[in-house]
Amino acid sequence: MRIIIALLAINLIFSENRKLEIEIKEVENDFGVSESYLKDFRKSIVYETINGVSLCIYYDDKSDVIRVVGQYHESTLRDGQWITYYPNGSVEKIVHYQKGTLDGSVVLFRDSGYPSFRCFIKNGVRQGISMSYYEDGKILSVITGYNSFGEEDGFGINFDKFGNITDKITLVDGQSVKP
Repeated sequence: MRIIIALLAINLIFSENRKLEIEIKEVENDFGVSESYLKDFRKSIVYETINGVSLCIYYDDKSDVIRVVGQYHESTLRDGQWITYYPNGSVEKIVHYQKGTLDGSVVLFRDSGYPSFRCFIKNGVRQGISMSYYEDGKILSVITGYNSFGEEDGFGINFDKFGNITDKITLVDGQSVKP
C-alpha cells in the first residue's frame, strides 16, 4: 500500500513534463528584461543568457511570490534544474531536464520542508533507487530498481516510523510477485 504513494508521486512528476502554455502578452521592462504573462496569468521574467539558454522566473500573479525558477534551451525546451515553490516560499520540488526530457534527480518536498519523495531519472526513465518519506522526513519505503521502461523491478521495502522493516515485496515489470 505504501509503495503506491511513491508511484503517485512520480506520476505527478511526469505530468510536469509538458510544455508551458503559449504566452499571450510580452513587454520589455525598464531594465531591458522581457516580462511575459502566461495564459494562467502568472507573470514571468525571462533573462537571456548565452548559447540559446534563457533563465525564467514565474511569479504568482496575486501575491508576486516566486513560484517556479528554471531555464529553457532554445526558448521552448526545459533544461537544467527547475525549482517549484509553495505559496509560503518553501521548496515544493526540484527536478532536472536535459533539452525537454526529465533527466537527473527528482525531489518532492512537503510544505514543511521535509522531503516526501526522491528518485533519479535518465532520459525520461526512472532508474536506481527511489524513496518515499513520512511527514517527519523518515524513510517510509524504498524501491530498489526499475526496468528499461521505468517500471519497478527489484524489491520494495516498507518501514515503520522507527525505521524497522515492516514489509518486503518483489517487483517485476511494475507488479508485485510472490517469492
